[in-house]
Amino acid sequence: MSRRVVNTVPFLPGSRAYRPEQEYPKPKPQLFRYRDGIPIPVDQESKFLAAEQAAAALAAASLGGSAAATAVIGSQPLPASGLAVGAATAAAAASQGAAMGAAMSSTPQWVTYDKKVLRFYAFFKEGVDDSPEENYRVRRCQILLYLEDGSLSIVEPKEDNSGLFQGTFLKRHKVVHPSGLGTIGPQHIAVDSNIEIYARTFHVIGCDAFTREFMQTKLGKSMGPDMPYPSDPHSQLIAAQQARDASRMHRPISAAQVAKAQSAHKFFSLDRKVLEFNAYWDDTDSLFGDVRLYKLQYYLSDDTLEIVEVLPRNCGRDPFPKFLRRMRLPKVTPMTGARPPTVEERERVSAYNWQDLGLGTRLRVFDRTLVLYDCDEFTREWGRQQGGLQEADFVPLQVPQFDQPYQPIMTIPPNVLGIGSDEDTLQNVYQLTPKPPRSDFNHFVQNDGKALRFGGRLLQQADGSPVEPADLERKFVISYHLAEDMISIFEPPFKTLGFEGGKFLERCKLAKPGTKERYRPQDLYLGARLVASGRLFELQEVDMYTLKYMEAYRRLYPMADSNTVVAKLRANLAVPVQEAAFRTALISPATPSTAVIGSQLQDILAKQGIRLAAQEIVTLARLLNPLASSLSDTLDVLNLLSALGL
Repeated sequence: MSRRVVNTVPFLPGSRAYRPEQEYPKPKPQLFRYRDGIPIPVDQESKFLAAEQAAAALAAASLGGSAAATAVIGSQPLPASGLAVGAATAAAAASQGAAMGAAMSSTPQWVTYDKKVLRFYAFFKEGVDDSPEENYRVRRCQILLYLEDGSLSIVEPKEDNSGLFQGTFLKRHKVVHPSGLGTIGPQHIAVDSNIEIYARTFHVIGCDAFTREFMQTKLGKSMGPDMPYPSDPHSQLIAAQQARDASRMHRPISAAQVAKAQSAHKFFSLDRKVLEFNAYWDDTDSLFGDVRLYKLQYYLSDDTLEIVEVLPRNCGRDPFPKFLRRMRLPKVTPMTGARPPTVEERERVSAYNWQDLGLGTRLRVFDRTLVLYDCDEFTREWGRQQGGLQEADFVPLQVPQFDQPYQPIMTIPPNVLGIGSDEDTLQNVYQLTPKPPRSDFNHFVQNDGKALRFGGRLLQQADGSPVEPADLERKFVISYHLAEDMISIFEPPFKTLGFEGGKFLERCKLAKPGTKERYRPQDLYLGARLVASGRLFELQEVDMYTLKYMEAYRRLYPMADSNTVVAKLRANLAVPVQEAAFRTALISPATPSTAVIGSQLQDILAKQGIRLAAQEIVTLARLLNPLASSLSDTLDVLNLLSALGL
């Protein structure tokens, strides 16, 4: 008999056989069962079923009654070991009543009495040692009895300046009755009775409305009327202090209190509101004197002012922080002597008020006369609203001028050597050891490698003399380099003219003739003229990149803004006669479906007395055809009239 060999798969990752009968999902067992919409733990469901069955059996046998089965809420017996026979009997009776109550109702107690609390008002007396004012203190408390589980807590409301640690006096838990039989429940508490909790006797003096109704309807126990808290020496002291404060409030207010209240009201209503004046002091009558400028600030909240001197640049004076510190400025300078003035003497001296200040006022500041010559906008508005002043009262005054010492004029020497730029030469004027001029790095980075290119031709020389006929046929490429703000001119080679071509002007910063102002990017456009090396150039062509750059920066190039050009043309054609003549001039050469060349449109507008630059004509052409770039491009007549709204 041959032995059968069974091939077993090694227990390696990925080679384990799948057995669905062993690896199916195993859900966790349920912990709750819902009965009458109430979640009940599974392990306690049998108890409630037993309670229902006991209730059914009692009803069938007609044993007991609803009154006999009434349970004592919150009172549960404890195991009685070593108790007397009477106590054991009472505990058995209590447990039997609780069991009957559970049998009569299938709803748990914690659901029936959820969030229902009985509140009783009580107090106890506590002795006070080492105090000459009191020998005991009445501690006012609230006893809270939670019906859902029969627990109890005591809270003492906090009182201001009581000197006691108040708040939660007893944490919530089930408190054992002093007799040792069960826990304290509502049947053990009544108004005008004592209850002992942990060897401390509380006297109950009242309860709230819910507690009174619950005790009457559920337990059939009526509560007596509420009683006031007894008085103690501490409460008598507090009442006497409050009476004194109340009597003090009804006393007649003195003039000092009125002044103090007015000062406080003025401070809160006028805080951070300051009047600001510009002033000058004319000291030219003294030796080496001059006109000194000051700034005066008047604080409306407390009628004080401070003065700060305004120092011009390079005046050589010491920069003192303040000419006059913030204070009430007296109108009359007090006499100086060995004895300082008293408080009464200071109060009798009148001080400047904001009503005394105005343009042209001569302010006496400790034997120095300042003249107010100007103010800020807030001071003007305050004077109009509060002082009733007019606009003529705020006309600034002229500050007197005096002969200034001779100031030499700095002249920039001409760059006769032609080495470097004017900025390099100017560094020799600013400092002994010249340094390279600083450039705008952000401007360089944003415009690096960008250049505006135009095609140009020679017109006439800068002095007005005509050019040679051969020069009229020469073509030039004029480039403006945005990173360095420089212009370069290049002449393409043209063999039939006899000119070699090449660089006509090296890259440099070109200035306008007769001035030191240099050409900027917005100075170059179609039809513009510029002077370089004594020659006059006219820009006649432009590349597509330059046109798009102009349209992107329309603020610098208004001629490249189609909206501006169309508005300008509409304004010139506002008269019906001019509009009809313009339509006739466009349509008369041919049928309306034909197009007109940009140069022809410029001539038609010139005959109508409307001057548009070549750049503006190209802008109109690009409005109708974005690929247009010169005056040789055509414009559709109907589309042009539609764009102009004609």
